[in-house]
Amino acid sequence: MINIVKKKTGQDIVSWRGHGLVHDSDTYNLLAEFGIKMISDEISSSKLFPEKTKEGLISHPMNVIMDHDHIYHAHRNKEYVEKAKQRGYGYAGDFISDSYTIEEWGEMVEKQVIDIEKKNGIATILMHPICQFLSDEFKTARKLLKLFSQYKTIWAKEIIL
Repeated sequence: MINIVKKKTGQDIVSWRGHGLVHDSDTYNLLAEFGIKMISDEISSSKLFPEKTKEGLISHPMNVIMDHDHIYHAHRNKEYVEKAKQRGYGYAGDFISDSYTIEEWGEMVEKQVIDIEKKNGIATILMHPICQFLSDEFKTARKLLKLFSQYKTIWAKEIIL
């Protein structure tokens, strides 16, 4: 995959997030061996800054509640979420495993980003375009992006520890 991206885009991949945050004891060593510098596979509301892993990668913990597993969209209605919780499904990390309306979620994200900024931290946010579209056709995303535009944007590749 790394070679295909390089061939198609001319760019080296320098950051990685495993789908579903999945990784094992070999993942980070392999990523480092193949030139990956940064990862974002951790959810931690208490970590305000990137940090180095023992493998030498820079970890950008997602410290703001993500959308996919926390908003109602598509088939993820209240009934679906309740049944999933009963089965033990759902990875909440530091965030509870409940789901919210897109508006409620947006308010939570806004508060979390403002709090992180007040502490001079770096807010790392995961928003999926399809979730945002299905929930309210990007209305909340636009509101959040307007808020985010007040702050300095830092690309992951710009961080060197």
